[in-house]
Order: sequence, then structure tokens, then C-alpha cells
Amino acid sequence: CVFAVSKHLIWGVRKDILMLFSGTIAKNIAYGDPVGDINMRKVENAAKIANADEFIKILPEGYDSYVGQRGSSLSGGQKQRLSIARAIYQNSSILVLDEATSALDSRSELLLKEALMNLMASHTVVIIAHRLEMILMADRIVLLEGGKLREVTRSAFLSLDGRFGSPPDVLSRELGEA
Repeated sequence: CVFAVSKHLIWGVRKDILMLFSGTIAKNIAYGDPVGDINMRKVENAAKIANADEFIKILPEGYDSYVGQRGSSLSGGQKQRLSIARAIYQNSSILVLDEATSALDSRSELLLKEALMNLMASHTVVIIAHRLEMILMADRIVLLEGGKLREVTRSAFLSLDGRFGSPPDVLSRELGEA
């Protein structure tokens, strides 16, 4: 799930109800542009940052390829990366990702994480996650416990008396080794 907050608009994309429509890749990335014209250089740049450019270029019509109703011709990872590309295109300063990798295969997850690392350099990214690997990408970790938010350091989070499992146990479960 990706939410992008811009100066005047809030864009939301939920993994179960993605805001993709049956237009082209370019139109989906530029959706909501207040100017109304698609800036292809900006679309392509956003797609590169979101690690979507690679799959777009191999589509029969590239950026002019139709995505199908609700993006039906795309995988979950491709939809997520287009969502991030749209947020980049809109120049959103804050992105909120809610379990963004929960339904992705390992390759799509890796590409999405790389895209997030690119974004984190110039945007505020709030990651809501259960997966330890996603949590450890953050500069700051905030726990929700008993209805209250509490900021903790990375080392404090990793040593929380096993309440979240020991880090090796959690990673093993995430990797399917337990």
C-alpha cells in the first residue's frame, strides 16, 4: 500500500484496490497532473527511480502499453512500482507505505526495496511493516504498543526481550527456514 502526500493532494494506493485504470503506463504514472499534459521525460525519470523502467521497456508498446482494467495485465510488483513512480512524478514529499512488500515475490520485493532506498534519499518515507527487514531500512523506528507510539533505537528494537522473536528467529521465519 502506498500513500503519497503532496502540497495540495493526498494520493492513496492500496494493494487490494490499486488506483490504476485501463489507460497507458504513461497516463497511469502521470495521473492527476495538475497541468494536464504528460511530461514524458518526467514520467521516464519517475519510472527509473521506482525501478519500473526495466519492465516497461520490454512491453510491446513501452510507455504507451495499456495496463488493462485496474492494471490487470501487470504483476503485483509492477503495480507497486507504478504506484511509487506516480508518487515520484507528483513530487510528493511524504510517502506512507503500509505493508508494501506483503504480496510480492522475492524479485519484485528486491526491486521495490531498491526503489525505496532511492526515495529515502530525498523524501520522507513512513514504512508500516511487520517484516523485520523492512523495519530495519528505517532511520527511526516507532513501535505501537498498547495504543501508544514509542520511538526506539535500532539496537533497542532488536533486544526487546524477545517480544518480537530474536532477530535470527524472525529472519528465519521471513525467509521460510523455520
